Amino acid sequence: MIRIKVGQRAECIASRMACSSLYISQKLATPDEITDIVEISRARNAVLDVTGALVALQHWFAQILEGSGGSIDTLMTRISRDRRHRDVQILVYEDIKERRFPNWTLAYNGSAHLIDGSIEV
Repeated sequence: MIRIKVGQRAECIASRMACSSLYISQKLATPDEITDIVEISRARNAVLDVTGALVALQHWFAQILEGSGGSIDTLMTRISRDRRHRDVQILVYEDIKERRFPNWTLAYNGSAHLIDGSIEV
């Protein structure tokens, strides 16, 4: 597991390659707030050319973000300051040759309570 402090720049930020980031955070959002997060994030991600997927567990968010290092850095700074997230931990931050979610500004399919117990921090 790679831990990078939010705001710490990874190598891909300086390059022109796409980057991928996987983070988890404690979920403090209500179901209505999650709906807002998804709607706003889809629009913002389209502008920033960011793709990815969000999983909302009972107690956690897990999200993969893909795009330029600068865009991911901007989003991670916002997420780390968002009151609906606590204890944001970036687990992976790496260069990628191609996106896993090229057609999804934010893939989301509701809560995933079955895997909530799989996250150990």
